[in-house]
Amino acid sequence: MFGFSWINLFMFLMFFITLPIIYFTSRNEWKAKKNIMLGVTLTKELRKSDKVENIGKVYRKELDTACLILALAGIPGLFLKHVSVSMTWYMFWLIAVIIVPYIPFVRGWKSLRALKRQSGYEIAGQEAQTIYVDLSAITESRKEPSPLWYLPPMVMGLVPCVLCFAFWGTGSFWVMELCYFSMFACIVLFFAMAYKAYRHQRAEMVDDRTELTLALTRVRHYNWHKMMLWSSWLTGVFTLAMYFTFKHVAWILLVTVVYTVLLLVLAIQTEFTVRRVQEKLTRDSGDQIYEDEDHYWLWGSFYYNPNDRHVLKNNRTGMNMTMNLATRTGKGFAIFTVIMILSLPFFGIRLMAEEFTPINFSLKNETLVVNHLKEEYTVDLEDILSAEVLDELPRTGKDIGTNMDTLLKGQFRVDGYGTCKLCLNPKEDQFLVIVTEDRTYIFSPEDEVIQTVIDLVKD
Repeated sequence: MFGFSWINLFMFLMFFITLPIIYFTSRNEWKAKKNIMLGVTLTKELRKSDKVENIGKVYRKELDTACLILALAGIPGLFLKHVSVSMTWYMFWLIAVIIVPYIPFVRGWKSLRALKRQSGYEIAGQEAQTIYVDLSAITESRKEPSPLWYLPPMVMGLVPCVLCFAFWGTGSFWVMELCYFSMFACIVLFFAMAYKAYRHQRAEMVDDRTELTLALTRVRHYNWHKMMLWSSWLTGVFTLAMYFTFKHVAWILLVTVVYTVLLLVLAIQTEFTVRRVQEKLTRDSGDQIYEDEDHYWLWGSFYYNPNDRHVLKNNRTGMNMTMNLATRTGKGFAIFTVIMILSLPFFGIRLMAEEFTPINFSLKNETLVVNHLKEEYTVDLEDILSAEVLDELPRTGKDIGTNMDTLLKGQFRVDGYGTCKLCLNPKEDQFLVIVTEDRTYIFSPEDEVIQTVIDLVKD
């Protein structure tokens, strides 16, 4: 039941990194930026009051406690013996990490909203005062960065696709490779398009000061462009690296980890840079006229404005964007996101079924039938050109399929045999190699099945 493996350590690190990111981002929500604390717009006077500070102490304490419990809950998955069980554990754990820290946030948001209402600062819907700001300076100051900066990473993303056509022939493995690298080429293109879309978002308005709006908008645009550009370059280099290491599992893991870490560092550094600047520039705002859109933000986080036809909306703080849930696209995306998050454990449960279901080999009507969750392979005995028994499984490398301690299933590269179809338990003592005109199979059936096949080939 319990045991340590490097795969478990890899999963632990990849999943666990989400907790500190959510923790520090949630802690930062308490710092006032653009007059907003925990999703509530507050005047400068109210932000400095003892009542607000007390709410903050409770929020930080609840958040610290919740994240400490989550951190301890993530450790057991590191020592679970079976990869599928460990994966299922972390899938459930990840859902908890996404939901639980948000509970203190909502509690703090409710307390601040109640305090704001009691203090007479609550503005109901359309009663909000309209603020007019001269945005011509923003339009005039915009200098579009050259799209040519995105061209080299796009070329790097396309090179593996071209090489697949040129050198890798045909077959399911080639198709899978082409689809895989094409996906990353599209991601690079997405980064370029995302920046262009971001430039059309609304200016960063806090109060009636044009120079403040101009400064905040510039900061957000500059950092978003930096994030998109560096992300496109990292993805382009990552795509090339994956092409040259695709047949080596250890290198794939290393390249993936390095790419993921660099991307996370870039995202976190950029996000918190924008937040620090917003905090500094708006520290003295909120005395008289200020923007208050609290009534459009459900629980301080989800934008819902039926009067806004735009699908995308800048997050209130930081540099990211969200969707307007009042639009059809926003509702559809929200439903899709919830379904995807809640379905995470089913991936682990599917792996458990793969790992713990035994492979069944049977001979029916002169046909070798291989069943595992479903009928995987059927091999007509008359089509077998040769068969041999191996006492030891050669070194294998997965192309497509499942690679676990007790199950190898799918298309693999096998030393001495080339590309083969496998369905076997690598812990078995004997393995049956079957060669037909179309392909080579390696199975791990019972002794009587092995003997029957061998005898038939000899005859």
